Amino acid sequence: MKIVRFSKVVEKCGQPEVYLLMSETDPDFQKALQADKIMSLSDDSHGAGTESGTVGYARKRKGQLLLFPKTLKTFENMKVVGIKYDLFAGDEINEPAPKKKATARKSAKKAKAPALPKRNSRSSKKTARAFAAKVIHFPKPEGDNEDEEESVTELKSHARKAMRALEKNNSVVAYNLLKRIVGD
Repeated sequence: MKIVRFSKVVEKCGQPEVYLLMSETDPDFQKALQADKIMSLSDDSHGAGTESGTVGYARKRKGQLLLFPKTLKTFENMKVVGIKYDLFAGDEINEPAPKKKATARKSAKKAKAPALPKRNSRSSKKTARAFAAKVIHFPKPEGDNEDEEESVTELKSHARKAMRALEKNNSVVAYNLLKRIVGD
């Protein structure tokens, strides 16, 4: 049996999607199977990390199914090795998390700008700049907020007293404190 690299298959047939098979009689699955767009992945090494794939649907093997946009007829009767998950379609999900040091620097420089996912293409950088430029920062309303702040701190202190009373199983005292907060 000939061996081919997964990257070559992706180069020729496009990025695959992981296909969740609910029923073998599914018409979409049958159509893709007849068009030779299905690849079965299996873990023959039992957890050692080396997976391989074959064109078609292997009922006896346990593993994932991949759906390719183009036909896999040229790779029929070949063993596909070197499966790279980052070559699957929908790479936003498979992107590694950004390093902590890099995010800390960026957040210090641009504290007001919303965080956007990192992309390598130039068009996405332009989109990110345009998005950041459209963010409108509203000024905080000026006025006498000291009275409101004092009343909030007073409410919080009464609520804390009520919580302490409840912790001591003093429900009558807690009820009276809460009644005073509400103003009834």
